[in-house]
Amino acid sequence: MVDLPESYASSGGQTPKTDVHDLVEDYLTARSDEHGSGTYAASARSELTRWADWMAERDYDLDTLEENGPDVLRQYATRLRQRTQGGGIAASTAQTYFAYVSACLSFAVREGRLGRNPAQTETARELLPEDSRDRGDQQHWSPEQRARLMDHVEQRAESAIDEDPFGAYTEARDRALVAMLYYAAVRGAEVLRHRQDERDGRQGLRWNRVDLKAGTMRILGKDQSWETAPIPSPALRPLRVLKKVQQPASDDWPVFATSHAPSKWAAAREQLDADVDGLVKDLGGIDAVQREHDVTPPALTTDGARTVLKRLTEAAEIDVDEGYLQPHGARRGMIGEVYKRDRGEAQDLGRHKSMETTREAYSHLDAEEQRERLDELVEEF
Repeated sequence: MVDLPESYASSGGQTPKTDVHDLVEDYLTARSDEHGSGTYAASARSELTRWADWMAERDYDLDTLEENGPDVLRQYATRLRQRTQGGGIAASTAQTYFAYVSACLSFAVREGRLGRNPAQTETARELLPEDSRDRGDQQHWSPEQRARLMDHVEQRAESAIDEDPFGAYTEARDRALVAMLYYAAVRGAEVLRHRQDERDGRQGLRWNRVDLKAGTMRILGKDQSWETAPIPSPALRPLRVLKKVQQPASDDWPVFATSHAPSKWAAAREQLDADVDGLVKDLGGIDAVQREHDVTPPALTTDGARTVLKRLTEAAEIDVDEGYLQPHGARRGMIGEVYKRDRGEAQDLGRHKSMETTREAYSHLDAEEQRERLDELVEEF
């Protein structure tokens, strides 16, 4: 038997009204006033009220969202996923419902009721059911974009390494990251760090889970199981160079460590019972302290990787409708190119449990190929 919150029991079985309910009402009113129509409010009201009730039944309020928002929204996303798996709603509907909540929380941020929108974190969104209907509209790196970006990071890394091999970590890391995202088709969360997810496997890929000789790595997949994934040769070479440049003090170091100096200083102060300022002065820098005393640096975060790709996209002068080449667009681009040539290989590369999942994700490519064949037939009429 599930214990109901005291507030729920004392209300006579009725869902108690909370500050979340007030937020929902204020948001829907603002939307109606802003757009002069109640259409959106009518569509969103039912699910937003259901969400507010769900929050109240767990004694969650705005303070809870401020303190532990990503985990709370992750629970809500899991609930939507379960409703999808049970046949109650479609995956597209689940995405729409989550978008309603996210928009409401963005309103809360603008109103000063929350410091940030927890629904926009990867921790919250990771377990949402995927909607395959609009996959063709989702970003995927084109071969031309990939080639231009790789050319840029190659030249940048080689130039930096020629000038100072052991001072070129950031450039070597960025090249390896771009290559891994594209050629290995990994999800960002599988090799980078989640700010709000402390689980093993979500704190950045470690060197002890990379076999450079075999060209494989152990990663925590989307279904929360450990998987052995291949590292194709175009990603393996930059990875080998990265390790030489990084000089990790142990194999527990993250492959893609942060370059953020304050984070490295904070890690040193946390892990060392010593005068970090003095050590830095004696050894010539925080990086030297990390290596000399095996201070494990924090891994680059998923948000940090987006910032890196924004800078690289701009520096490579690549025009992108979405503003920059996004991390997951690399995975879609690579698997899509393989899918055109071999459906089975695309399933293996994507680490999909079934071919149905692969076909749903890349059905837009089937439609494109069918159109091309029909065009050829029409020309013969």
